[in-house]
Amino acid sequence: MPYRGSAPAVVDLIAGQIPLASVDLTSAYPHIQTGRLIALGLIDGKRFAAAPEIPTIAESGVLGFGRASGFIGLFAPAGTPTPIVKQLSREVAAILATPNAQTTARTLTAAIAYQDDEAFARFLAGESVKWKQALSSLDLRQ
Repeated sequence: MPYRGSAPAVVDLIAGQIPLASVDLTSAYPHIQTGRLIALGLIDGKRFAAAPEIPTIAESGVLGFGRASGFIGLFAPAGTPTPIVKQLSREVAAILATPNAQTTARTLTAAIAYQDDEAFARFLAGESVKWKQALSSLDLRQ
């Protein structure tokens, strides 16, 4: 069942309205720590340093997992001049390198893995191809 985000899914998990959900660790980890949720595994290819007690799904014996975990990206409108995109990219990199940003990421059970605008564009293009192929293999017509 689709949700409008991880937070509503976590609320419904805790309330027993749904039996299982795939959500981001930031939303779930406080509830995992208190025992209100059980972490079955991370989709990432390796354990996360901020939550080393949670195994990966691949470690649990389910093959086919081990991709990069979720991501958050910063986007600008199409047609934004390249020099502005480059400047924004440099400034974001500088901000994410600060101790405050690093501390905030750890507090959110997240990791900073900055990619410049060109690397991020390549990553998105690869993800688009991957998910188009995966979705085209399913019969989603009802």
